[in-house]
Amino acid sequence: MNRRLAKSIARADGVNRLAKRKSFVGHAGGGVINCPPFFGKFMEEENSLIEQRKANLDALREKGIEPFANKFTPNETCAGARENYEEGREVALAGRMTAFRTMGKSIFLDIRDGPDRMQVYAQKNALGEESFEVLKKLDLGDFLGVKGTMFTTRTEEITLKAESFTVVGKALPPLPAKMARPLEYRDPLPPALPRPHRQQRRQGRVLQAQCDHPRDS
Repeated sequence: MNRRLAKSIARADGVNRLAKRKSFVGHAGGGVINCPPFFGKFMEEENSLIEQRKANLDALREKGIEPFANKFTPNETCAGARENYEEGREVALAGRMTAFRTMGKSIFLDIRDGPDRMQVYAQKNALGEESFEVLKKLDLGDFLGVKGTMFTTRTEEITLKAESFTVVGKALPPLPAKMARPLEYRDPLPPALPRPHRQQRRQGRVLQAQCDHPRDS
């Protein structure tokens, strides 16, 4: 038996032994991933979340809402709505839902369009019962378009009071959780939400590079 064949047999035998261990997941790039025990539970929980999101997607379609076919044209960005703030001003914003808080017949949620965020306030009386129930079925990570008027809350938070909304896109994979170790084993990773401080640092580096190396006129 030559050395190459012996190595192949030994490698296959090692893979078989690993496959019997509960922590074994599979191959990646020709190697074996030996994941920690909590990874299995983590994946089960994520799969459960995905199934729940699929159920919410089916519920939307039963109501005649196709979340992947809607078009929405915003007339302002979240940053622009803050800079040009006027109480009662009508705006249309679009972004990804990153926070959701229910308070009886009212809902507070956040939408983010890149590095900027806007709080949205939705009332059952303003949206109507059917639309309000649809809003309650949405998940973090879904893409929304919201039309309404600007106002300031008692805590001086600039907020958009929703008069109507459009489901622009449904997110089936959940947003990345704050669990660093399990995320290292995920392949592929879902797109993470933009992090404003990182984008600002990146923009600062670009501006600094332009100042250090100006183009020849």
